[in-house]
Amino acid sequence: SKQVEKETLAKEEKKYAQFDSLTGIYNRRMGELMMRNALALCSSKQKYALMMIDLDDFKQINDQYGHLQGDRVLREIASVIMTHMGNGDIFCRYGGDEFAIICRDEQRVREAMQDIHRRMKNPWVVSGMNFMLKYVVGGIGYPMVANSEEEVIKGLEYAVMTAKKKEQEPVCFCTNEMMNYIKRKYQIVEILKECVEKNSFEVYFQPIFDIHTATYRKAEALLRLPDNPLGFVSPEEFIPIAEENGLIAPITYQVLEKTCIFIKELMKETIDFVGVSVNFSVIQFMQENVEQKVLHIIGQYHIPYDLIKIEITESMLATNYDAIMQFMSNMTKHGIQFLLDDFGTGYSNISYVLKVPFHTVKIDKSLVWQAMKDKKAAILVRKMAEAFKEVGLHVLAEGIETQEHIDFMKSCGCDYLQGYYYSRPLPKQKALDTIIHNEVANKIKKLQ
Repeated sequence: SKQVEKETLAKEEKKYAQFDSLTGIYNRRMGELMMRNALALCSSKQKYALMMIDLDDFKQINDQYGHLQGDRVLREIASVIMTHMGNGDIFCRYGGDEFAIICRDEQRVREAMQDIHRRMKNPWVVSGMNFMLKYVVGGIGYPMVANSEEEVIKGLEYAVMTAKKKEQEPVCFCTNEMMNYIKRKYQIVEILKECVEKNSFEVYFQPIFDIHTATYRKAEALLRLPDNPLGFVSPEEFIPIAEENGLIAPITYQVLEKTCIFIKELMKETIDFVGVSVNFSVIQFMQENVEQKVLHIIGQYHIPYDLIKIEITESMLATNYDAIMQFMSNMTKHGIQFLLDDFGTGYSNISYVLKVPFHTVKIDKSLVWQAMKDKKAAILVRKMAEAFKEVGLHVLAEGIETQEHIDFMKSCGCDYLQGYYYSRPLPKQKALDTIIHNEVANKIKKLQ
């Protein structure tokens, strides 16, 4: 009868709304609903643990062997994982190539993570085809580590991300220490967002010593956070977070604008100053109209373009070579110069120095310091500096902290020295005073 057909259809629709049609396990919608119910009923006596299995780059399986074989692999994986489930455990297909598990026993989850890891290391054989799969397994406890649904999700995401960095054993269970870091990270994100909105970032300037004139003819703009509830937060910590969260582009434009204001102040003085360098992130070159925005910011302050220098790293070139080369080509037409930052770290590909229109190479402090302890390193630094000079590049040495550093880098033919020996990064007014005072003192010295 029609009534029976309707009831049957309703049952099928309900089933479809709850279960993944491919694997037969719960779908994401149902998994999330059951997770919320489980967490809501959680008490001091009842604890839960959650696990995420992420098949990394599963698209390659579909592309290489076809979607039919890919579907069979997913069903086989779901079947194998199911063998590790206990009564009352919740198992769902969280995404196209992701599975999630909720258990009432943290120890069993930890054991299951290791069991699944051992199985995943071996080939999968489906319809006579052998598959090796890349995978990661992440886990978290509730309420032992996470205290809310939001923290569960963030903790699982972080565990999976951490597992992806572990080549030998891509398994990670989120700890309290990790959760504290995650909470701090999100606090930093909120601080960054507020600073972007209010344009309240502080820019410090580190004077750079010109060996030939014995004056501070350059400076580097360095980003700092204003006073905030976390106290001092190192740029090494907050800049990667800004990059991850899409905030680095507007931040860099604000730094550039405040650098222009700093240069405008210096232009009022009769000193021979050649410019300030600003660090760019690779993310900057993924934005639209980067060239126009940079030129507009400089132009609105009516300062010569050649007083702005842009620092980029070798790793950036390796990531987005074509876009950066196009940007550099257009900027150099306006007189903007480029510095290769951190040379001596990473692979230090000399071909970049030859192909890319750099004006200055910055020798990383790690090489400078190593040269003080190791004769081979000293020879290498000296020969590199000489080679850069011979091909028409300027050489700047970072991390100058002792007279020994100065004497050595001078003997290598360096043009510029940067480091705490001369000056720490300074707030705007102190940096202005330091550069101007140094210029005046140097003029008086020449007159004597």
